[in-house]
Amino acid sequence: MKSSFRKRINSNLVQPIATKISSYTSQLLISSGIPSYDDLLGGGIPMGSLTMIKKDRYTTYADLFGKYFISQGLVSNQDVLVISADNKPENIINNLMGVIEGKSASIIEKESEDEISDKETQPKKKGVRFAEDDDKPVTKKKRVMFSDDTVEPTSKRPVSKKNELKIAWRYENLPKYTDKDKNEFTQNSFCSYFDLTKTIDPEFVKSKQENISLINIREWNQNENIYDKLYNEIENKLNSDKYSKDNKSKTKSVLRIFIDSFDSPFWNINNSKNEYSQKYIFLHKLRILLRNTYSVCLFTIPSYIYNDTRNNYTSSHIRRLEHTCDCVIRIDSFEGMENPLSKDITQDFQGFFHVIKLPCINSLVSGIKNVRNNPS
Repeated sequence: MKSSFRKRINSNLVQPIATKISSYTSQLLISSGIPSYDDLLGGGIPMGSLTMIKKDRYTTYADLFGKYFISQGLVSNQDVLVISADNKPENIINNLMGVIEGKSASIIEKESEDEISDKETQPKKKGVRFAEDDDKPVTKKKRVMFSDDTVEPTSKRPVSKKNELKIAWRYENLPKYTDKDKNEFTQNSFCSYFDLTKTIDPEFVKSKQENISLINIREWNQNENIYDKLYNEIENKLNSDKYSKDNKSKTKSVLRIFIDSFDSPFWNINNSKNEYSQKYIFLHKLRILLRNTYSVCLFTIPSYIYNDTRNNYTSSHIRRLEHTCDCVIRIDSFEGMENPLSKDITQDFQGFFHVIKLPCINSLVSGIKNVRNNPS
């Protein structure tokens, strides 16, 4: 009696568009828009995670990081929520970079690798003889095997169905992949490449108005608790069935939340007390809300306002904010450094990219190999 083992899975489970499952942690991932950063996280940003990007004093690389995050969401046909107090959210959307249409990141990387391999394998003209028109092709005689019972060659015998190659049951219902799909670009691609020399097409932004939501904090009444009000706005947005993890809706989507310059002076114009506990509670509640829905949040923070960069001191306020987040990144550019580095380094690189904390969703340690979290 033949039997096979099949893993029990929920066949009715609907996976959101432009997502994939991590081979390390089995977590659902989305792309940040930066392929190298996705590889650093083990394939992408985990679903339901909260990421902090510490801004640099002299450059806007952290803001560029957020633009990649938003642009990838629009190209992947996902929903985007932009929250800002320093800048108008409309300006952030209109100043996004343009996408390289027709090719995804994986296709462009493969083409660049093929070009390099072609150059390496290209024969040199010196000492190489090329075929001429008068040269006759040399053909080898085909060797045919005969059996003892029949004179008919075995190469002409019909192949029996018993000897046909069968596909394993786990691959039977998968879609077939053809050569035509190599250069096709779909809007639901996981990761795309963007052109920093161009801005996003205004017509493309108009076509994505249903996917874009904007919140300008400076338009609110500053006498109210803006953190409680902001949490209620995000909660009402995530109450939609397409973001919930149940199977009530046949189509699921991902909400990308980007908060620009969180905890900057513009967030506390009329709040003279500047109660830090409100910010800790807001991020902690937001983190719980993200865990139960198909959503991801990324925010930038001007941490240099609270830290002493000269003595490499991190304030206790920033450390507490780090504990409420799943992933913490700090960007330090070479511009404005008191002790400049050698030209050999500054010619090829723009600064340091510090990974302070990696996401550990539903686990005590990160699932990425050869990487250890450093909370310092």
